Amino acid sequence: MPELVGARSLTASSSRSDVGARPSLRQDASPWAAFDDDPDTAWRPDAGQGPVAWLDLDLGRRRDVGTVTITLPLDDGAGRSLQVSTEQGVVTVPVESRQAVVDVGTVRHVRISARRSGDEVAIAGVTMQNVQVSRPLRLPATPAAWGAPDDVLLQTETGTNGGCLTVDEVVRCAGAFVERTEDGRTLDRIVPVGAAGSYRAGLRVVPEAGAALDEVLQRGRVASVAVSSQGSSSALGGALATVDGSAESGWVADSDDLDPTLTVRWVQPRRLTAIRLSTAGSTAATPPRAARVVFSDRSEQVAPVVDGVLRLDPVRTSYAEIHLIAGPARLSTDFGGISVGLPVGVGEVSVPGVRGFASSRSEDTVRIPCKDGPTLEVDGVVRRASVRTTVSGLVSGRAVPTSWCDDADTTAWSAGDHRVVPVDGA
Repeated sequence: MPELVGARSLTASSSRSDVGARPSLRQDASPWAAFDDDPDTAWRPDAGQGPVAWLDLDLGRRRDVGTVTITLPLDDGAGRSLQVSTEQGVVTVPVESRQAVVDVGTVRHVRISARRSGDEVAIAGVTMQNVQVSRPLRLPATPAAWGAPDDVLLQTETGTNGGCLTVDEVVRCAGAFVERTEDGRTLDRIVPVGAAGSYRAGLRVVPEAGAALDEVLQRGRVASVAVSSQGSSSALGGALATVDGSAESGWVADSDDLDPTLTVRWVQPRRLTAIRLSTAGSTAATPPRAARVVFSDRSEQVAPVVDGVLRLDPVRTSYAEIHLIAGPARLSTDFGGISVGLPVGVGEVSVPGVRGFASSRSEDTVRIPCKDGPTLEVDGVVRRASVRTTVSGLVSGRAVPTSWCDDADTTAWSAGDHRVVPVDGA
């Protein structure tokens, strides 16, 4: 059972996580999604529940909250304002660069309200300067007569669907099919045990797609590729998919990305006259029709994509920052007959003469040391772990075992409650 810590209650006018919500139910759209420190989740109210939506946090007593920062998703915020209500009054706060900041001082409750104006209301994050709230999941207690449990298994779902599917060895990714569970990526548990016991702890982690993983996968390579966003949450649809030698796989930008960009880097400056960009018909993306390319001397050129090739005036550079301009939108049609335009995407990128990219199929060893590895806090004691796996293992998204960095063989638990929570997003 979820247990709110640091506040008395968190309520909302409605949410897309409610049964019967319109236009569809989303497990990751509950009121808590605004406080879970996960930028990929957001509280989203039910579209059918009236013109004003609100989110209310009752702290239980007057507390010095200080400044409240409200963050909206990438696809929201333009021209919007929010109302922040406390027992001291109501303040209308404009949203600038996706954020609204207001000083509320010492209060007992904070309510954030927004009026619908044709766009969906959503709040991705609420942070308070002097107050922290958390929501651990309390596991069921076992009777004391049962003694100490033999094993305790704690796990969290990474999402019911990462947005990528492999069919006949071809990877197809679509951001529209990415789903997250209510618990999201957060492993925060209260474990009640009825009797004292000793346990040997083990930790397995699942890689999360994004810029940080792309950097780890390409560490030490003489050529690398990076992307501005990613529509799927699977590494199969990440930056490496553009240099894996197959146009059938590829990278698809997030639909909220206003400037989808693909950046290719290499070690030594070289003369560049063309870049090849290909997007197969099987890729759930709109091919680029042109691109604005920025080079290492900060000069830039705009060129059309003709037969999959960007032809450039000769330039000497050590990287190409390719800002993609989408062509006529490819459409995705759902079972209800509703069609939406697909975001821009690239199946394969190549720069003449540039080699040495990492391969998503590589069995090269990847080591993540203790200082960068996953960190877990158990009853206030911090334990760090290191990771040793392969590039292909990380790209596949499979769970990876870890090794503890301390010498503790066992963890002794007394009878009562025990808190297990990751540190720094581990």
